[in-house]
Amino acid sequence: MNRAFSMGARILAISYAVFALVACGGSGGGGTTCARYTLGHICLQGHSVGGTVSGLAGSGLVLNSIGDSVAISVNGSFTFPTKIAETDGYDVAVSTQPVNPSQTCVVTNGRGVVGSSNVTDISVVCTTGVANANLKGTFTAVRYDWGGSLGDGGDLWSVTFDGAGNFSGTLVVNGGGNVGSGAVSGTYTVAADGTLNISPARTSTITGGLSADGNTLVSSQMAAAGFGTPDVLVGIKHGQANFTNASLKGTFTAVRYDYSSMGDSGGLWNVTFDGAGNFTGTDTLNNAGTVSSGVVSGTYTVAADGTLTISPTGSSTITGGLSADGNTLLTSQTNAGVSPEVLVGIKHGQANFSNGNLKGTYEVVIYDDISVGDNGSLLTLTFNGAGVVTGTGVQNSGGLVSSVAVSGTYTVAAEGTLTISGVDLGPLTGGLSVDGNTLVASQTTSGHSPSILVGILR
Repeated sequence: MNRAFSMGARILAISYAVFALVACGGSGGGGTTCARYTLGHICLQGHSVGGTVSGLAGSGLVLNSIGDSVAISVNGSFTFPTKIAETDGYDVAVSTQPVNPSQTCVVTNGRGVVGSSNVTDISVVCTTGVANANLKGTFTAVRYDWGGSLGDGGDLWSVTFDGAGNFSGTLVVNGGGNVGSGAVSGTYTVAADGTLNISPARTSTITGGLSADGNTLVSSQMAAAGFGTPDVLVGIKHGQANFTNASLKGTFTAVRYDYSSMGDSGGLWNVTFDGAGNFTGTDTLNNAGTVSSGVVSGTYTVAADGTLTISPTGSSTITGGLSADGNTLLTSQTNAGVSPEVLVGIKHGQANFSNGNLKGTYEVVIYDDISVGDNGSLLTLTFNGAGVVTGTGVQNSGGLVSSVAVSGTYTVAAEGTLTISGVDLGPLTGGLSVDGNTLVASQTTSGHSPSILVGILR
């Protein structure tokens, strides 16, 4: 090799690296070097990523963002040490929670792309007195979200919450009929009043509630536009090891939501499972405001661990789980080439219910279809036991988040059939579970867009 050429190439490479380092601020007014530096990517201006921490009382809090980390010891402003180039992404999460006292810190606005100025709007809020131990064990969860022009999506999660603010597991994703699988993990917090925040890695936090018995959870996406398209998630706890088809027996009311090229659809099932692998009943379908009724039947299987498979006649199999007490079921559509769908059902059996059986504060998620796209709502509703419901909440309409106040009326029939008016457009019809802890409802009035509601007693 020509030594002069080799030496010249080395000098050129070193000069290039020094120039890139200086351009990124390594020896001048720009600050530290840009993250994820690669040969050929010259950062002409780096920007810092940071925000504020509040509520911190313990020690040991550490945040990270794509390989960069910062230790936090006091409340106030923070900044990651490495500046980032414009158009590069950041993804801030808690890597170590504070101790002495033990706290749980939740990141908001932690994910985005750097623009032409420093990032300063990341919020980290730390809470003492959390009740994370109330959420522990293996859960099956279904999640439905809006993907805009890409179509709706439906997930099936199988995750374990460790009782200390962490979860991990697997998920199957159905995005407009394209099915894939992978791992899911993250952190969570449960407040003393049951308020629940779930923060999956690389995804915005979803907010909701945990039922008083710790067996059911609901949440919805309330983040601002950008990474916060509407979604709802409903989960049920497992723990059984000896379930069979006989564990699913009795009459259930179930709500379901799906998507096709013709638009969104919502449904209301009233079905009876015979304990031997067969079910029959009725299905009221709301297809983009056109309501029709028919019969539904098919077969099902329950595995020892509660894994549930339902095969409606003439339709694709849906997969999910049966709760440890046998009173709640949920499923999602996980077959490739089939549009996403979720179903949530509750068991009946009562014969003497009245409005007085629906009393207390419930955390409620609603998913519906509106003119600007899909809409997800998270409401805290109080039923007074005498037919009146009031509450407040937040709705996410195609990524636009706003606060809402609601009021209305309700009726509970002797067998648990539930009708709610005023909380959503038109009356919603569904059912109240035999233990009064869970309610479901669906929009079955012609001319109204499909909608489903799931609520749990706090």
